[in-house]
Amino acid sequence: MITSSNASTFKKIIAASIGVIGILMLMVLSMLKSQPFILTGLAFLMIGISIFIYWPSMGTYIGLFVIHTNLSVIMYKFHGVPQAAAGATWLTIGIPFTIYVFILRKKVMIDYTFVIMIFFLMTTLMSYFMAVDQAMASDWIFTYFIEGMVLYFFILNIIRDRVSMRNVVWTLMLSGTLLGSLTLFQEVTKSYDNNFMGLAQRQTAFGTEEIPGGDTSGIVKERVKVRRAHRADGPIGDPNRFSQIMLLIFPLVMFRVWDEKKTLMKGLALLGTILTLCGIFLTYSRGAFVTLCFIIALMTLMRYIKLGQVIATVTVLLTVVLIASPGYFNRMASIGGIEGLFSSEATHETDTVILSRTTEMLAAFTVFLDYPVFGVGPNQYTRHYSEAYMANPDIAFKHMKSTRAAHSLYFQMLAELGLLGFSGFMLIIFYTLYKLMQGRIFWKDKDSELANFATGCMLGIMTYLTTSIFLSFAYHRYIFMMIAISGAVIQLLNSLKIEYLAKNNQLPDGVELPDSNGMEINSGQKPRTEPQMFA
Repeated sequence: MITSSNASTFKKIIAASIGVIGILMLMVLSMLKSQPFILTGLAFLMIGISIFIYWPSMGTYIGLFVIHTNLSVIMYKFHGVPQAAAGATWLTIGIPFTIYVFILRKKVMIDYTFVIMIFFLMTTLMSYFMAVDQAMASDWIFTYFIEGMVLYFFILNIIRDRVSMRNVVWTLMLSGTLLGSLTLFQEVTKSYDNNFMGLAQRQTAFGTEEIPGGDTSGIVKERVKVRRAHRADGPIGDPNRFSQIMLLIFPLVMFRVWDEKKTLMKGLALLGTILTLCGIFLTYSRGAFVTLCFIIALMTLMRYIKLGQVIATVTVLLTVVLIASPGYFNRMASIGGIEGLFSSEATHETDTVILSRTTEMLAAFTVFLDYPVFGVGPNQYTRHYSEAYMANPDIAFKHMKSTRAAHSLYFQMLAELGLLGFSGFMLIIFYTLYKLMQGRIFWKDKDSELANFATGCMLGIMTYLTTSIFLSFAYHRYIFMMIAISGAVIQLLNSLKIEYLAKNNQLPDGVELPDSNGMEINSGQKPRTEPQMFA
C-alpha cells in the first residue's frame, strides 16, 4: 500500500518520467520533415499528464476555466473539434480526483447536498414517464447527471484546503477578466466583427426597438433602428446568459479585493472586478441591472459596503456608462414598462419584450396547474406545449406565433418537473445557502477570508436565482459549478471549525479531528497544500 509520505515522492518520479518522455518525443518529432499530428498531440498529452500528476489541482482550475468560458462548446462550434473531444475537456477535473483517491488514498466525500441531488435525479426520472418525446427528456437527465452530479462530486473531493479555494477564485477571476476585456475592447474599437475565436460573440444584424415618445403623454411608441451588436453576447452567444454567468462569479471575485494582503494582488483583484463588471454592463441586460442593484443592496445591509461608498461608486459608474454608452439608460428606463401590465394609467407603456415574456411565463404556469405533481417531463414544455398554451386568450398579453421558452426557471421547472421536481431543485439551493450562512456566521469574527468565501458563494447563488426570474433553466453546468464550489467551501469551513474548536478546547464530546486520509487540516503538522497560482 502506498503511504501518504512516499506517495508524494512516487508521484514526482512518475510525473518527471512522463514529462521527460514527452519532451524527448517533441525533440525527435521536431527533427522529422513530416508533421505527425497524432504523435505530436500524444507528446503534448504526456507533458500535460506529468503536470497534472505533479500538481493535481491544475486539472481543477483548467476544468473550471473551460466551463466558465464555454470553451468546450466554442471548440466544437467554431473550430471543428469533434463534439465528444470538445465536451470532455472540462473533465480534466477528474484527473486530480483520481490522484487524490487512488494514489494519495484520500477518503471519498459525500455530503447531504449530494444526497439531495440524487433525490432530484429520482424526481426527474418520475417526470420522464410523462414526456411526449422521451429522447429529449433523456438528454436533459443525462446532462444533469454529468454537468450536475458528476461535476459536484469531483469538485467536492478536490478542493480540500484554503489555498486551493483561493486558486479557484483566481481562476474564475481570470475567466471573467478575459471575457470582460474582450467585450470592452470590442466596444471601444467598435470591432464587432471580431469575435475573438468565439469568446466574444456579437450579433451584427440590425433590428428595431420600440421606445416611448411621439406625443405629450409620453406613452406613444416609435420604432427606431438599433444594432444588436451593441449587446455583448460573450462566449455563449446570448447577452442575457452572458450577464448571468458573469454575475454568478462577480461576488466571489469582488471579495478578493478585501481579502488579498499584498498591494499588487489587491490591485489585480480590483482590475479583474472592474473588467468583469464591464462585461455585465455591456450586455445591456435589464435582468442583470436589477440583480446587480439587489446584490449591492444586500452587501450594504450586510455592512460590506457603506452607504456613502455605494453612492460614490454608483455615481462614478453611471458617469462612465453615460460617456461610453449613453443608450444604456434608455434601455434600463424601459423596465418601468412593467407598470403597464397592472395599470391602464401607467406613465410608461409596456414594450413588446415584456408583453411576450409575461405571456410565456403565464403559459408555463398554466401547464403546471394542469400537470401539478410530475409536470409534462424534462425538456418538453417549449416544443410540445408552449404554442398551444400561449394561444389562450385569458393569459395572452401578446399573440405568439411560434414555440417559446418559459423565460423563467421557476415557471419552466414547475411546468416540466411539477411540484415534486421543483421542490427537489429548490431544496438543493436552500440547503446549500443554509450551510453557507452557518459557516459565515461562525467565521465572521474569526477569519474574514473564510467568511467571505461563504458569503461570495451565497451571493453568487442569489444572483443566479434572481436572473433566473427572467431566464429559463439551461446550461446546467454553471449553477451546479457554483453549488459544487459552495459544497467544497462548506466542507472546508467545517473541517477548519473542528480544528479551531480543538485548539481552544471547545470540541464537543464524540467529535474527533479527521484522520490523515480525510479532509486535510492543520492538526499539529504542516498540511500539504497546492502551489498558489497568484502569490
